[in-house]
Amino acid sequence: VHGPLERAYAEPRSAIEVFRMVKANGENAQISWLPAVDGWIIAFKNVALVARSSQDIGHYRNDRYNFARLIAEIWFQILTRIESAGGLEGLKTEMTGRTFVGEYCGNQDYQHLVRYTRIDLHFFAIVENESAVDCLPPDEALAIFRRFGLTSVE
Repeated sequence: VHGPLERAYAEPRSAIEVFRMVKANGENAQISWLPAVDGWIIAFKNVALVARSSQDIGHYRNDRYNFARLIAEIWFQILTRIESAGGLEGLKTEMTGRTFVGEYCGNQDYQHLVRYTRIDLHFFAIVENESAVDCLPPDEALAIFRRFGLTSVE
């Protein structure tokens, strides 16, 4: 018995809590803080870049990095806001060993079915990188996103 659902099904009369969340309609975005390199790991699907600041984004010129660059650009704008509010070090601590997962939304060149009024990252999950647990419970993840003023799904 490996995951939480398998364990719940294996135990008679165990309760399973189900969360219903809205799916943001954008492009996959994954962001982690890696203290070993003092930088952000910013990914789109299976393409990742490492950046300490927005100036590092320009090092990734290959077309395969297009969405990772777009995600990184908006991420560093978000970080500027968080830093001005005094929350950057707390965010780094919260993100160490974790990956925040969301959707890059609002770019008029890449709109899907849902139209957004501005470019933003809409977060919906936090993955523990080195854990048997797949994700934090949604209510815990949403509380963390709110604490740092990150846009999240509901």
